[in-house]
Amino acid sequence: MKVQGRTLPTSHGDMKKYYDEINIARGIALLAVLIGHSFPDAFTGVNNPVAFWIHAGVYAFHMGLFFFLSGFVSGKSLCRNNVQIGSWIVKKIKRLMVPYLFYSVVTLGLKQCFSQYANNQFDMNEIWKIFVGKNPNGGMWYLWTLFVMSFFFLVLSRLGLKAGHYVLTGIFMLGLNYILPSGFVKEIFSHVLAYSCCYSLGIWVWQNFDKVKEALERKKGSIVAEVSAALFLLFLTVPDCPYIITWGFATISILTFSIKVSGNKESWIYRVLGELGYYSYDIYLVSYFVQVPIRVIFYNIISAPYWLVVGMMFVLGTIVPYYVSKYVLRKVSVCNKVMLGNWQKI
Repeated sequence: MKVQGRTLPTSHGDMKKYYDEINIARGIALLAVLIGHSFPDAFTGVNNPVAFWIHAGVYAFHMGLFFFLSGFVSGKSLCRNNVQIGSWIVKKIKRLMVPYLFYSVVTLGLKQCFSQYANNQFDMNEIWKIFVGKNPNGGMWYLWTLFVMSFFFLVLSRLGLKAGHYVLTGIFMLGLNYILPSGFVKEIFSHVLAYSCCYSLGIWVWQNFDKVKEALERKKGSIVAEVSAALFLLFLTVPDCPYIITWGFATISILTFSIKVSGNKESWIYRVLGELGYYSYDIYLVSYFVQVPIRVIFYNIISAPYWLVVGMMFVLGTIVPYYVSKYVLRKVSVCNKVMLGNWQKI
């Protein structure tokens, strides 16, 4: 299988070769997340109609896409069924939970110092909830959820489940998310239940990637992508449309686009999205500490024009973490381990 030619760190702690197509899709997923986090009034409600639809659009698929891609890159280890659970847990703790706890402590300290500017206050009496996924840093829930979810599917792999069985399990868990009554258990595991279907479908696509890619590369692939994008926009207007529908159409369209882009390695789109995909985990972790100060200073204090703030949060929230990671964090061993979860040489 064709790969980008360099070894990439995954959010699963293993050093694996990334498929070009999946790396491009990660770059797109990252941009969607950063756009979603760039609206300074998102916590109180986006009032600008254009911003509202952009915000609603990216939130209709972006994190599901990340979990889908995470499931894809974990497919090999799950399907080969010879992973040692003990060593796996150690790797996952290093890759996911060490940065999770580091950024939790840093964010908690900053929120206590600048509490008047915090959108969501964190009750110090509930600090123990950090260990069950409730985090003062809004983006860190992804790491905790991915840790729990991937552990669950690893246990299932020891039972000899095949990729198709994972999908059925993911669908079952999604159903549980709708029928379980509200309570503490559902509050803790709601993201695990909601996104397990996306993760399990990623595993299935990994196992059948040659067939999937061949189908999407055909001449009709472009039509599939365009129709999927159109259906995504259509269902986006449907009140209370199930997330799995909007996510599904968006993912088909993005995966098809990523396959097409990966075929032209000389294009600037390939180079930009490939680079963003390579650093997507790093940028995701650090962007919070760039975007939030911009919101506080330029939106809450200075009251700069709305779209100027949105643009600054998006552009600087992308560029600054990229350069900080590439030229600082990855160069300093302790930062590379504690802040990025890279405990193996890249």
